[in-house]
Amino acid sequence: MKTELDKNTREALITYRLEKSDETLREVDFLISGGFYSGAVSRPYYACYYAAVPLLLKESIATLTHAGVKTAFSMHFVRTDKIDKQIAKTFYELFDLRHNNDYDDYTVCDEATIRDVRPRADQFIQAVRQLI
Repeated sequence: MKTELDKNTREALITYRLEKSDETLREVDFLISGGFYSGAVSRPYYACYYAAVPLLLKESIATLTHAGVKTAFSMHFVRTDKIDKQIAKTFYELFDLRHNNDYDDYTVCDEATIRDVRPRADQFIQAVRQLI
């Protein structure tokens, strides 16, 4: 059973996760520059995930899985119109793209795909930061 975080620990964790989100997004650029598109495809998802988690933490919403983060994010921020549905759609699409690339045979991510999702991930993260 998880224990409740005190205010200082919660704030430190929120800051840490947002920093991790920024760093992970920079990894995308590094991998693109090296031509590692399949390796880069998971990073925009994780950058968004690392931004979504502190938003949930800020509201004391506990989750245990990636699917749980998606569900809670949708329930508390998308359905309540706190975040634009088109921006939120990026998170869901990136989840599927990452999952397919990691687990489906013969799935290949090309440069066009990764260059399309990179700025959308940044837009998602900026929208989440505004809510935090």
